[in-house]
Amino acid sequence: MTGWGNDVWFAHLVKLLPEEIALLGQTGTGIAHCPQSNGRLGSGIADLLALEKAGGAGIAGGGRRRLQ
Repeated sequence: MTGWGNDVWFAHLVKLLPEEIALLGQTGTGIAHCPQSNGRLGSGIADLLALEKAGGAGIAGGGRRRLQ
């Protein structure tokens, strides 16, 4: 399947169908859910519990200006 896989990342995914969440998990496709940006835009928040159940793992850098 083209466009999905462990070397692909989507950004700002907020409004996902259950089938899309399952596909992310099945293919190992990553997301950057960008809560601060989505909050400023009023886009909502991702269903992190559903994403985690589908096989997701969290990595956060939230609010830092640089990584150390």
